Amino acid sequence: MLKLFFLLFPLFLLNACATTNEIADLNANVTALKTEISSLQQANKNLQKKFANLDSRIDDEIKTDLQELRGKLDEKDRALQNRLKETEERIAQLEAKKPIPTPSSPPSDLHSSTPSYSKPSGSLDPEEIYAEAYNLYKEKRFSPARDSLLKFLNQFPDTEYSDNAQFWVAECYYKEGKYEEAILAYEEVVQKYPQGNKLPDALLKQGLCFQAMGDTISFRILLQRVIETYPKSPQAEIARKEIEKT
Repeated sequence: MLKLFFLLFPLFLLNACATTNEIADLNANVTALKTEISSLQQANKNLQKKFANLDSRIDDEIKTDLQELRGKLDEKDRALQNRLKETEERIAQLEAKKPIPTPSSPPSDLHSSTPSYSKPSGSLDPEEIYAEAYNLYKEKRFSPARDSLLKFLNQFPDTEYSDNAQFWVAECYYKEGKYEEAILAYEEVVQKYPQGNKLPDALLKQGLCFQAMGDTISFRILLQRVIETYPKSPQAEIARKEIEKT
């Protein structure tokens, strides 16, 4: 029996040592895992901090970009306002330089509040008089058409045909290549008949007159005004095509 004990005891010790070594290895693995987990947690914290800093930096960059964009838009708006003012001043200079002539006989003043022509009698029909003047324009008799239209405006300054009549006066000048006079005549449409249906046409043709005179800045300003004010109109479509050509 004792002999058997001495034979088995080394095996017991060997098994005990193996178990102890396994436990030690497991403990070492646990410690390593805990260290790795701790490192990962720290790395995650660092990453979150970096993302937070990145988000803040992105927000700051976006804010900076927006501020720069607003500044550029404000600068562009001021530039356009200045150019628009220059265009208006140019029109005023033209008006002072070459006032629109009125029919030579009988004399009249288109800007006068009291026309020198006699008041129309009850037998005068504005529609018929306007139609006769407009027919002269369609026949390309621009000078007599202009005189007839100006006479009509002196007789009937506030009828449903008046804004059209003023527009055709300007068109007569335009067809004759008298662009300065045309610009001033179109301006009469803008100033006297702001609610009339010829306003977008007048602005468009003013721009084309400036283009014909070599003033591309005023040309673009006026056509851009047509596009912005009447974006879905046929005149805006024409304006876009004309700008694209330049």
